[in-house]
Amino acid sequence: MDFSWVRQLAEQSNQYELEKQEKERRRQEDERLAALATVPFVEKLFLLIGACCEEFNRHCMFSDLRVVTGRNIAKRTKGPNAIGPLDENAYFTFARRNSMYGMRGSNGIVEFVDSVQVSDVNSAMTLRLDEMSVTVAYKLVAKVEGNPADLSSKNVVWTLNDDVMDGPKLINLCQHYFSEFVKRTND
Repeated sequence: MDFSWVRQLAEQSNQYELEKQEKERRRQEDERLAALATVPFVEKLFLLIGACCEEFNRHCMFSDLRVVTGRNIAKRTKGPNAIGPLDENAYFTFARRNSMYGMRGSNGIVEFVDSVQVSDVNSAMTLRLDEMSVTVAYKLVAKVEGNPADLSSKNVVWTLNDDVMDGPKLINLCQHYFSEFVKRTND
């Protein structure tokens, strides 16, 4: 009896398993790349919103109209060693009167938080936005683009509803978000 067909079945199974493992390795690599890009992206958003706050405060005649900003960055790695899954998060908040807004990011997702009611501006700066259950106004998701076989050719792009957010679109989104914050807190 000829068992070459059994060998062929085994070789096909081996090949299928190798391809499956490689696909999983690439998926994990992409997730790690997106996670690593999240904290620096939130920091850039902080600089943009911070500049808006500074400019706004410069023109405010009344102290209770001023916007107060806060920033917290927490980084930690889970797993038995440095090659384990990466878990980094970053967030910042800004508040005026009894409302707090903010942005938080973790593992390839950045959320623009909708209004959170607070007792006063100072208490808003002590809240941990990364641990709060909040309503999200906008959710940006990191997507990895480039040659799957070449890590050096990959780059992270940020999307909103599957629309790639380039520099001008991000600036426009942040301007709109800050503008809505000011309009809502004028009451």
